[in-house]
Amino acid sequence: MSSHLETCRFCKKSNYEKHKYEMVKYGTRHHAHADCLLKAKGADAFKSLSTWQLEWFPYFAISEAGLTNELRNELAARKVKP
Repeated sequence: MSSHLETCRFCKKSNYEKHKYEMVKYGTRHHAHADCLLKAKGADAFKSLSTWQLEWFPYFAISEAGLTNELRNELAARKVKP
């Protein structure tokens, strides 16, 4: 967990409050829990993440959102082997 306060852009909980998933930085000043980001933006969220962030994104959040095929397609478009 980060040592400074971050707040999820969607559920408004801070990183000090208990949540199922860690925060993901998806913009210059934008943070969100992995599941909150996927609920709000769907597969479009993948476009705002770097390749290493996609590779380390919590798989269970992706699976729960039903976006495993979309993730595979995004990685293939970036020429990354799944």
